Amino acid sequence: MGLSEDGTVCDLPDYATIAHRKNSHSVSVDVDVFGVDVRCFFWDEREFVLDLLSERVNTAEKAEAVFELMKLIANTLNKHVLLTTENASATRQWSEGHALCQFGPRHNHDY
Repeated sequence: MGLSEDGTVCDLPDYATIAHRKNSHSVSVDVDVFGVDVRCFFWDEREFVLDLLSERVNTAEKAEAVFELMKLIANTLNKHVLLTTENASATRQWSEGHALCQFGPRHNHDY
């Protein structure tokens, strides 16, 4: 896991530092999830997006690892987590209605 700042990988700082740097740099956190590269972008203090290439999720084990990451985020942040197709301009309502799968806090899920 590492922080990418304007394309340069550095050690992962605390969240306050990431939040501060994102205002002046292109900032993302890169994580390897069972062989699937996941990149996290921070939009504001309340929202972030995880990007991954669906063709890299080519086994049941990799899919389960992605689902486990979603559950971990949902439970840790006590938030609803959605898996959607690329939807940069989508509204929250559209994303919720078109989610491929979603997890709520405490492992409540809907595939």
